Amino acid sequence: MLGRYPRAEQEGPRRFIVTGPERTGTNLLVGLLNQYSGCYCGGELFNSGIIARGGLPWVDMPEPERARLVALRLENPLAFLAEVQSAAEAQGHTAVGLKLLYAHGLGQPTVLEALAADETVKVIHVTRRNLLRRLVSERQARTLGKWSVGRGAAAVEMPKVAIELADLARSLALTRQRQATFEQTFAGHQVLHIVYEDLAARPAHVAARAAEFLGLPPLQKPPIITLRKTGSEDLSQVLEGYAELRANLRQWASFFDS
Repeated sequence: MLGRYPRAEQEGPRRFIVTGPERTGTNLLVGLLNQYSGCYCGGELFNSGIIARGGLPWVDMPEPERARLVALRLENPLAFLAEVQSAAEAQGHTAVGLKLLYAHGLGQPTVLEALAADETVKVIHVTRRNLLRRLVSERQARTLGKWSVGRGAAAVEMPKVAIELADLARSLALTRQRQATFEQTFAGHQVLHIVYEDLAARPAHVAARAAEFLGLPPLQKPPIITLRKTGSEDLSQVLEGYAELRANLRQWASFFDS
């Protein structure tokens, strides 16, 4: 039997999620939010790859506590979520969140339903205007096995991407569909909408908006930007068959020009 996901106390720590598709700057945003006093945003607790590896991107915990929680996540994801959030709150954090990207939430329907039912959970929904660039970036990241690059890291040559016409159209439509699904799922919540292109252009400013949304005090000094943007500015140089795809995907034509 699945455990109950308890609502946060009205006067207690605030709970939130950061959601959206991959390649929308959520790692950058989480890193910035974690520089604010009282805030702790963990990683992708329900990422299927992390689950398979037994990973727990959360506050430091001693063994065998980590091992117990990893096992609990498989047996009872709601009880697991309640316990890890309580562990972060016990360390004095006043705003506790996690990344729950579209695929993670859809892969854990009981978790998604419980979070949707608790309207005290705040939602930071990150989207991207150019869904084609998002898809190309995702395919490049999967090819390299690298989802983030440190600001001081050596430049990495980004591989070219080949996407069949039907696959490209289907992938773009699926992202739009999932975005609409999550907007509907959390319609009764306090939601902050963030656009990747704005976050990439003014990361400190956008992070400050998110911190204010979570009720966090302002930073006393500018945040440290630890990650840098990857990807190519010129899609025609990295997307194979660019001209043909552009000619055949008229409904998505604007994505090829921006």
